[in-house]
Amino acid sequence: MKVLIVSNSNLYSGGANQYEKLVSNLFKINNDKYEFFYLSSENNNKNNMIYYKKNIIDKVLNILNRNIFIYKIFQRIFKTTSRFEKILNKNKINIIYFLSPNTLAFELSNIPFITTVWDLEHRNFNYFPELNYNNEIEKRDITYNKILQKSFKIIVESEITKKNIVEYYLVNKNKISVLPFFIDENDFNDLSYQSKYVNLNNTNYILYPAQFWSHKNHIYLIEVMKLFKNHNSKLKLILTGTDKGNLFFIKKQINLYGLESTIKILGFVDRKDLIYLYKNCLALVMPTLIGPTNIPPLEAFASNTLVCHSDLEFARAQLKDAAIYFDINKPSTLFEILNDIINNSLKYEKYKLNGKKIIKNWKGSDFYNKMILIFDEYEFFRKTWSK
Repeated sequence: MKVLIVSNSNLYSGGANQYEKLVSNLFKINNDKYEFFYLSSENNNKNNMIYYKKNIIDKVLNILNRNIFIYKIFQRIFKTTSRFEKILNKNKINIIYFLSPNTLAFELSNIPFITTVWDLEHRNFNYFPELNYNNEIEKRDITYNKILQKSFKIIVESEITKKNIVEYYLVNKNKISVLPFFIDENDFNDLSYQSKYVNLNNTNYILYPAQFWSHKNHIYLIEVMKLFKNHNSKLKLILTGTDKGNLFFIKKQINLYGLESTIKILGFVDRKDLIYLYKNCLALVMPTLIGPTNIPPLEAFASNTLVCHSDLEFARAQLKDAAIYFDINKPSTLFEILNDIINNSLKYEKYKLNGKKIIKNWKGSDFYNKMILIFDEYEFFRKTWSK
């Protein structure tokens, strides 16, 4: 059976890109049962790559197809197969595995597909600018309404997301498989890498790797750093990630309170440099307001680093007793926790051990084996009409 794996992120997409790379690599390494192919927008003639790049007609049709009524009219009048599906038919692809929600699924009439949903927080937190700007809520709902019902299976990272899909889109729960995020610990074993941030070695700093969205709640950490400034502390805050519309506001607040010397914004950071920052920080701090799961805490666990996280239900569901939780309404609680870590570090070693247990209890091999079972299920049905 031939399986096409489709990614939809780029290097600057943060956790989305990291997730898609990890999952893609699983099938590149463990291609022992099925034939795995990958979609590429570059015609590089590699054996396991299928070249497809949207032209202007594809782009227009993709937009029109988002309306189910227009889609049905097109199908009735033209009864044609999309250029994308024709390419897949030519390569004898049997099923597609989308590693993220992808409107390419709109162009499929006959080839079954599996889709991935990371969260439905546009329904739960639609007051954040990034979730209500430019009809973002409506766009996501159109996508989900169309692809979730048609998907052979839906991959989610938590029971919370599974429950939300059933509730919001009336999808059969048996179609939804929970496969949590995982970490490749090999990424964290290179001790020889010489980072450009080696100058931070003698600095006590906390780390927050997050795109500058409003829901990432960077403002909370500014309040925390104000408290440290008032106590003449030398602790620094390192922020990494690209601007998603909120960076100007955060910089303005940093300048307003005179925190330029204690809060450093590094922007996009190379993967190896980010791992270096994880390994040498006092703690990962995560004041995020949206989940239900996040990758940075798992990367901190793999780096043997403490995790301080906003005390929210979704965080406790993912991180259990491996994180130190702070009150998202009181910056003073994180201030007190960090001060205690500085003065009583041995007291917190148990959290590191608990974090190691979490990443060892669910590995890439577990994810891969679950996906193979899903492909097996489809293969069983496929044999009734095709060899």
